[in-house]
Amino acid sequence: MKRIKELMEQMKYSFGIKEKLIKAKEIEKRLLCYVRCGGEDGESVLRRTLETLVEMVEQKSIDAKYIFPMLSRLDNELLRYDKTVFDYMEGSVLVDKFKTYLDSRERIYVGIFWVVNKKLYLHREEISKRNDGELLDCEDCSFSHICKWEFHKKAHPVDDFATYPRGRIMYLKTGEHIIYADECVEKAEIERIIKLCNIKKYIIVRDEHYRCDKCMEDVDWWD
Repeated sequence: MKRIKELMEQMKYSFGIKEKLIKAKEIEKRLLCYVRCGGEDGESVLRRTLETLVEMVEQKSIDAKYIFPMLSRLDNELLRYDKTVFDYMEGSVLVDKFKTYLDSRERIYVGIFWVVNKKLYLHREEISKRNDGELLDCEDCSFSHICKWEFHKKAHPVDDFATYPRGRIMYLKTGEHIIYADECVEKAEIERIIKLCNIKKYIIVRDEHYRCDKCMEDVDWWD
């Protein structure tokens, strides 16, 4: 936390745009380490840092244009723990400005998710700028449930990637998303995924590939 404070002070008094961007990138890199490590200590550091950054923007010590891209990328990381950066900006005058910033960008997301004891663990990836601006006929994320479950093993040491209801979000060049989801993923959870991934048009597919332990218990293997 001490190094992050130093970087924020240096960023505050930097004059060159390049220097500010370098400091912002280093702050983001350190925050990502805390987010990925998880735990109460990491969340405490993240909360205090974001509160300080927001305060500096409000006081016009730092221009929001250096902070909003960072917040957007941190948002992707926090979603895996059923949180968003807005949880750390409650009551700030920047909330509406940050929402406007997000709405001004053409954001297309793909990803994977779990629903774990009513919590949504969402790993999303923005594809708007892939392939020099060109999209494939069908876009998928670059990671799997197996590899991303590593982030959750600490909290769920005896479970594996298929224990809980899960699904995948893909994007078609026609402008539609396909949401593959376990039968146990409820409507309210699908609606939340639609909102968090900025989805306009979509198809929901209840695919047999995505079956949790509960679904497997209900299978009649002798039928």
